[in-house]
Amino acid sequence: MRRLLQICSISVFIMVLISFMNLPAYGSSAHYSGDVWGQWSVDTVFVDDSIRIPPDSTLIIDPGTIVLFWGHDKFVVDNNATLLAVGTETDTIVFDEYFSGNWWHGIRFFNASSSCRLEYCHMTHGWAEGSDEDGWGGAIYSEETDITIANCMISNCYAD
Repeated sequence: MRRLLQICSISVFIMVLISFMNLPAYGSSAHYSGDVWGQWSVDTVFVDDSIRIPPDSTLIIDPGTIVLFWGHDKFVVDNNATLLAVGTETDTIVFDEYFSGNWWHGIRFFNASSSCRLEYCHMTHGWAEGSDEDGWGGAIYSEETDITIANCMISNCYAD
């Protein structure tokens, strides 16, 4: 009987281990919604609801960070706020949806700081829909903002 329990325990352990092997590995991660600022120094950021860099604040996203949106949520860079998403040629910053077909609403710059920079970023599955500026931009919409965008790739994005 004792031997049977040991075998069952080992079998359950192996089944649990195999089930975890099928999950995507993201290393260090964090979840955000609402107002954000500071520095994202993790492998993966999960955006649970729309996020916003509030006026006069700064958000720095480290090279290699993957930013995944759970739903059709916006990333707003507000009045005089600064977004510095500066990757490298070998360590791009990725903005994408988490669930297939659940496109995100793009990065929206509204009178943001002219210090904003997007470099070596890959933006995919951005979808702007709605009336007025909600339907404009796809991955990036900029209103009254002079931002630097260099060496970025935008793919599979859509705007009304």
